[in-house]
Amino acid sequence: MSSDLTILQGPSVVEDVLDFVDVPREKLVVAPTGVDDMQQLLKKSRNEVRRYWNTPFSSRVFVTVGSLDRNKNQSAIIEAFSRLSDESAYLWIVGTGVMAADWEHYSAELGVAERVRFMGNRNDLADIYTAADVYVHAAWYDNFPNVYLEAMVCGLPLIGPRGEFPDVISPLDGIIEEKVHGVSYSLRQRDGLEGAMKYMLDRPEEELTEMGRRARVLALDAFSWEKYQSQLLQAVSMRNAEVIYES
Repeated sequence: MSSDLTILQGPSVVEDVLDFVDVPREKLVVAPTGVDDMQQLLKKSRNEVRRYWNTPFSSRVFVTVGSLDRNKNQSAIIEAFSRLSDESAYLWIVGTGVMAADWEHYSAELGVAERVRFMGNRNDLADIYTAADVYVHAAWYDNFPNVYLEAMVCGLPLIGPRGEFPDVISPLDGIIEEKVHGVSYSLRQRDGLEGAMKYMLDRPEEELTEMGRRARVLALDAFSWEKYQSQLLQAVSMRNAEVIYES
């Protein structure tokens, strides 16, 4: 790299960059991007959204957002969901992609198609997040998914993979405190995601609500755009550097 300074979104990306590029570690600075308060965009109530998507008001709803492809790995979520014993749970999948038809077929093959909603691309994500109960992620490589912050700021606890370099690139360990803002799991273990989803299913509603409340507070405090700007300015002023930003 010819730059004086490279800004990376999360610590997990640092090791990834160092593994492929011969660059001094001190030239890499971590500055996670910020998130807007999406609750200001709410247009529909929780029950209105659930009614529209034919989802019972009392059900526990998992939601995932992202391109439907092998890296985002929604098939792992569908498979884990199909093994849960609670048949009142629902799974909402937001996004489109090359594997959309395959994932829909897979949900039917596993016998859970009636409780899985493929929502396509949405422009009402604030409503979708707020009407769900838990955000779940299963990407193999996702150095800093903005969907984590979006879900958190909408009051959802997270389920996501732990970083297990080089197989799994994930920043979750550096974002949340375990069982305070969400839970992590090993993507290498077949039953890892199932266990995390079951843990969330077994929590009383009040506990999930409190976990989501803490996640929202964390997102607004630690991942504000003001804090991001401050980190950038501090890094540049300390090095008098030309900055290259890498997501």
